Amino acid sequence: MATARIGLLIAGCWLLSAMVLGAQPRQWNWEKLTLPPPYDRGFYLDIMFLPSNPQYGWACGFSGYVVRTTNGGTSWEGTTIPNADQLESIIFVNERVGYCSGTNNGNPNFGGIFKSTDGGRSWREITPIIPLNGVLQRAPLWGCYFLDENIGMVVGGGCEGLPQLFFRTTDGGNSWELFVAYEPQTGMSHVLMYDANGLCYASSSGRLWRSFDGGRSWQVFAITGPAYWQENLANKGSTFLLGTAGNTCTGGTGTIGDIRWSWDGGATWSRYQTGASIFGTFLVDDTSGWAAGWNRAVYRIARDRITGHETLTPYRCGLEPGSNFDDIWFVNDTLGYLVGDGIYRTTLRDLLEPLIVSNTGQLVVCDGQPITLSVVKGDRIRQPYTEYRWSTGEQTPTIAVSRAGTYWVEVRDPDACYGKAVPVVVQEAASPGVMVRALAPTPLCEGDTIRLEMILDSSRVQVAEYQWIGDTTRSTVRTVIAKAGTMGFRASVRGVNGCEALSNEVLLSVGQRPVPVVTLGKELIRRADGSYVLCPGDRVELRASDGFAAYQWNTGATTQTIVVDAAGTYTVTVRAPGQECEGRSAPIVIALGDTVKPEIRSASGFRFCEGDVITLRTERPYRQYRWSTGEQTPSITVSSSGDYWVEVTDEFNCTGRSAVVGVVVDPNPIEIVGRAGSLWWFDTTAAMAMRCDSLLVRNSSVVPIQIGSAVLARNIEFSVPLSQLPVIVPPGEERWVRVCFLPTVLGEQRDTLRLSDAANYCKRQLVVVGVCAANAYAASSSCNVGVRGETATFAHAGLVVVPPYPNPASDNVALVVHGAEPAAEVLALNGDRVRECRTMERMGQRITLGCDVADLPSGSYMLVVRNGSSVVIMPIIVAR
Repeated sequence: MATARIGLLIAGCWLLSAMVLGAQPRQWNWEKLTLPPPYDRGFYLDIMFLPSNPQYGWACGFSGYVVRTTNGGTSWEGTTIPNADQLESIIFVNERVGYCSGTNNGNPNFGGIFKSTDGGRSWREITPIIPLNGVLQRAPLWGCYFLDENIGMVVGGGCEGLPQLFFRTTDGGNSWELFVAYEPQTGMSHVLMYDANGLCYASSSGRLWRSFDGGRSWQVFAITGPAYWQENLANKGSTFLLGTAGNTCTGGTGTIGDIRWSWDGGATWSRYQTGASIFGTFLVDDTSGWAAGWNRAVYRIARDRITGHETLTPYRCGLEPGSNFDDIWFVNDTLGYLVGDGIYRTTLRDLLEPLIVSNTGQLVVCDGQPITLSVVKGDRIRQPYTEYRWSTGEQTPTIAVSRAGTYWVEVRDPDACYGKAVPVVVQEAASPGVMVRALAPTPLCEGDTIRLEMILDSSRVQVAEYQWIGDTTRSTVRTVIAKAGTMGFRASVRGVNGCEALSNEVLLSVGQRPVPVVTLGKELIRRADGSYVLCPGDRVELRASDGFAAYQWNTGATTQTIVVDAAGTYTVTVRAPGQECEGRSAPIVIALGDTVKPEIRSASGFRFCEGDVITLRTERPYRQYRWSTGEQTPSITVSSSGDYWVEVTDEFNCTGRSAVVGVVVDPNPIEIVGRAGSLWWFDTTAAMAMRCDSLLVRNSSVVPIQIGSAVLARNIEFSVPLSQLPVIVPPGEERWVRVCFLPTVLGEQRDTLRLSDAANYCKRQLVVVGVCAANAYAASSSCNVGVRGETATFAHAGLVVVPPYPNPASDNVALVVHGAEPAAEVLALNGDRVRECRTMERMGQRITLGCDVADLPSGSYMLVVRNGSSVVIMPIIVAR
């Protein structure tokens, strides 16, 4: 990397050194040192090593961090000084006694100067207290310097309206003398002392100060340039080296800064604008020195003693990208230290560790075929390599090698770091042979099978490995299925010497097969297995798609369409015009549906008594129905004699008709006499009273009938005395059937009565209706006032009792109670309990109770039913 010639801004003439590969001294590479936590995350502002024993060194920085080493930086220990926010300067006069100082950044509770007497392990504050703006406070300080354990100075102030402050002590900081100067807007930063009663120097923004009385009084003796913030004064004899940061009295970090130097005691000055803030400088001797600052700005400046030629060279090798620095120190010309983002030390080691690799992975030239050698990073330096010099003289990142030999490369990166790769030895060798052969039908169409054979040749070198390009088959023979288009096949081999070879490439043109589509001439239902269902006796047309030159069905037909009426699998093979490849359609599977013959069924047969009905339905569900009655429902209700059939359509659209079934309706001999319509009205009944009425039934047939069942649907308010059953009705005669009504609420109540013969074949039913009227009551009070009332509710609400049966009874009486936990007993007319009834049957809230009266004398009794607070009393008669 060559640098441009820069002209002087102040005086003189100098050049940045031209750099060529390998020319920069390796002793000025940098390596980062290891610090213990939390000090490894600190930013350091000053560093120094004890000239009398350079194994001892100290650095200070932000957060009050002070670190120390006793072995030249190999290991470090740390200490934190409270309230020392920004420690800018540190100096030790021996292994034990040292001082550090720093700014308070405008906070009078921070900053100051501190002293250690144990090598930096502990510190105490010795800051001078002065009045500023009428307030007694810590003096605003920056840099310090001590000649011995007692005599030293610390400086500060000068910016933002403050005067320059020069503090001097002769008792190790126990007391201070102050010299005040009033040079406008030039901030004090650094001080050097050579004689306790003689020469001293100090630095401020764009100014150099001098004292001839050991620092008791001061005056400006040189202007270095614009009054920009100026730190770390370095001096050797007549040589001065300074750095600036920013373009104000207080300075700043960033891209503004320069290096200023004078070889003639400050009479004339050179200035180089670095494009970065410069904070630290150090002179190794009166002709060479260093400057450090922001964005890895680290420069070495040197002047030839004979020619006066000046060079300014950047040295960034080993510095992490983006890092910033604040101070630099050299023990001698080759051993230096750099602080800022961590602590660095110069090293003689080459930091770049390039590695040479081959594009084939082998350092073998096979049959004279060149291999490519390239460089990869084997180091942890994050900058890429930018300069190369191979043993062949080439200066490219890669070289092509076709002959045996030893090869090495030197590299540099943008920071001028250098490294040389370990040499590699390239050998020459022969490659094995390989050929690929394909066996395929003609014409070759997609879907055909291709056989590939790999023929290996080990005559020159034994084959170690072989493989098909793009396939994982581990065999010299493989089969593939042809795909439309061009298919290419190739193989590679590697010999035991590492040489590889590629076979010939076999290219095959594969024709595309046409894809005919078969459609059905009419819609058929498709099963889950994909087959189409054709109804027995039906037929369907199969049609292949248009545009083909030839058609060949698997039935033998060569037409575009065929008509089928049988179950089977049908395909068609076609060929497009001008093409050799044939294509076959997807199979069409035709299945014959079952013959549809529905069967009419009835759960109660096909013969019933007049007044009843039956339901006709099929033996299984179908998709559609059409009955002989015109109905289209799955079932029909039939109430008259006749012939019935049904036509159905199944899930596959196949139709069929059932056989005709005959339905016979027999005449009903049970006739209810004297009741118009289907309602039987009882006379109005008073509350808590029972009313019984009779229904006249006639036998209209020529044979006797027996009314064996009289059933009420609810059987709660209305009841049928069972003792009257069965009722025998001779032919043409009439008989009465008795029903009783015991209301449970006021108003109208209904139930359905059904009468049936002994076989329960013929039935008649009608609705019985009863009305309960409220009872009216009248009486006179003791005050001769008439009182009237009527029934509002029933006292036995919630307890409903069906009248006992039989009544009269000879041995057992039964009754039905609707309640939770009812109990019943039989009482004599005098109130004595003569029998206790028991539960005979329980169906939810409907409970049947039985009372044994077999050994009771004939006569009248009371049947008492209780459920909680509800009570019902009914009369019964025992008769024998």
